[in-house]
Amino acid sequence: MTWFCYSSLLLAMQENRRRFLRSSDALLAVLLGSSMLTACGASTTSSASSPTSASTPSVTGEFVAHDLTAHTWVGLSTDGRKVTAYACDGDAEHRITFAQWFTGSVTDNAVDLTNTNGAHLRATLTSHVVTGTVALPGGKSFSFTANAITNSKAGLYRSEPTIDGVTYLAGWVVPDSAAAATSTASRLVGGGILKPRAHQLLTAPALTAQDISAGQVVVSGVGTFALTQCHSGTCS
Repeated sequence: MTWFCYSSLLLAMQENRRRFLRSSDALLAVLLGSSMLTACGASTTSSASSPTSASTPSVTGEFVAHDLTAHTWVGLSTDGRKVTAYACDGDAEHRITFAQWFTGSVTDNAVDLTNTNGAHLRATLTSHVVTGTVALPGGKSFSFTANAITNSKAGLYRSEPTIDGVTYLAGWVVPDSAAAATSTASRLVGGGILKPRAHQLLTAPALTAQDISAGQVVVSGVGTFALTQCHSGTCS
């Protein structure tokens, strides 16, 4: 009987040892498999990641558009964050019927502005050209393509004089060719004068290279207007 109990105990111990070894092998396999998966996962994540793409640089500069057939003019100045723009249809061959100023922000090199008159300017900016549309309060709209200026005297000009108690707001759009002209007058300049209180538009004289150099222009029957050239999104 004693021999039988001893044999049973010995068999039981051997079976437990085999079970323990099997469990240890299984646990080791699990641990090794987990380590391999973790390593593979880290490798996959590393290979799939990519550096963050650089943001698009902000466009800065002065731009001018003119359509001599439609008599539409647009001048735009920006520092990449803010913008000032002017649109009109006045020139030496066309009596002005609208003059609209716009100021606001640039977002991702795009402009979407509505001024206090209800005029709407929408544009996309690149380093060489600005393309967009102007929608006027009366329903008329036109598209434009404004090129970056190459002549430092070209661009957008503004004047806000008060003469004999009357305030005026004037704007001129000067292309490269007109900025270089030496004649006393040029048809290649768009502009107009607004009497804000009277809601009246006046014809603006075409700026010449001499006017630009002098920093002022004489408006017949009104007086002398000091000129401010717009730069980096402001006209001050």
